[in-house]
Amino acid sequence: MARIRSIKPDFFTSEKIATLPLSARLLFIGLWTHVDDNGVAPDNEKLINAAIWPLEDDPRESLQRTREDLRRLSTAGLIVRYEASGKPLLFIRSWDEHQKVSHPAKPRYPRPSEQQIEAALNAATSRNDPEPEPPHPPSGNPPEGLQSPPEILAPEQGAGSREQGAGIPPSAGTAPPRRAPAPPGAADEHPAAAVTAQTLVAEYIDTCRHRPPSDVLGQLGKRVKQLLDDGIPPDAVRDGMTAWAAKGLSPSTLPAVVNEVMNRTTPAQPGKSRNAQILDAAMERALAAEAAMAARTDPVRGELAS
Repeated sequence: MARIRSIKPDFFTSEKIATLPLSARLLFIGLWTHVDDNGVAPDNEKLINAAIWPLEDDPRESLQRTREDLRRLSTAGLIVRYEASGKPLLFIRSWDEHQKVSHPAKPRYPRPSEQQIEAALNAATSRNDPEPEPPHPPSGNPPEGLQSPPEILAPEQGAGSREQGAGIPPSAGTAPPRRAPAPPGAADEHPAAAVTAQTLVAEYIDTCRHRPPSDVLGQLGKRVKQLLDDGIPPDAVRDGMTAWAAKGLSPSTLPAVVNEVMNRTTPAQPGKSRNAQILDAAMERALAAEAAMAARTDPVRGELAS
C-alpha cells in the first residue's frame, strides 16, 4: 500500500544522488512510498516495479530498468538488501534521518543488523568492480604470432568503417563481400509486443482532452486487465473502450459495454449501420447497469428511480 512521505530540498543537491541516472533517483523516491513505516519492504523486483511503474508501456523493459536501478541504489549505499528468516528484504538506510512518521504502524519486517548492513555494502561494492580490459589492443591488430583473418572478412568485421572514419581509402580493386540473402520469414523473428492493460489505458489517455483522475485510471486499468485475463481480444476491448468513452460512463460499466459490442445482435434499422446499432444498444445497457448500481448504493436515488 502506497504511503504519503516527505522529501527535502537537500535531495536535489546531494552529490551522491546526482551520480545516479534519473530513473534510479525517481525509483528511490518511489521506494519511500512503497516501504512500511519502518523503512523496510520485501526485496521483490516484480512487486516493486508494479507498485512504482504501473503504467509503463513495456513491462519487461520496465522490470529490467528497475532491476538495474535497485543494483545502483545498493551499490551507492542508499538501500540495504538482506534476508531475515529466509525472506529477502530491502531497507532504506537514511530512513530515520529523513522520514518522520507521526503515527507509525507496527513494523511488519525486522531491520537489518549492523553486521548485515556491513556485509551488504561490501557485497555491493565488490559487484561494482571495473570490467576486465579486452585481450586485444584498441587498434584491432591481433597479437603477435596469431594469423590475420582473410582480407575478404575484414569489411564484415567493421575494418572498412574504421578505415573510412580515419580518412584512409579502402584498398583499390577489392570489392566488398556479398552478404547471404536473409532466409524466408526472417522479418518475423521479432513479433510485435503484446498489448497489455497499460497499453490500452495509455491509448485512452491520449484521446482525452485532460488527463483523467488517478482513481478513474486505476479502476479502468483493473477492468481492462480483467477483460484481457478473461481472454477477450485486445481489439474487442479497444472497441468497447471507444464506445464506453463516447458516453462518459463509470469504469465499472466497461465489461458490459465490451460484451455488448462483441455479442449484441440487433434487427436491421433503416438509415443506421450495424456498428452504429450495436453501439447504441451497448450504451443503453451500460446506462441501465450504471443506474441499477447507483440505485443499490444510494437509497435516496433508488427510491426516486422506483
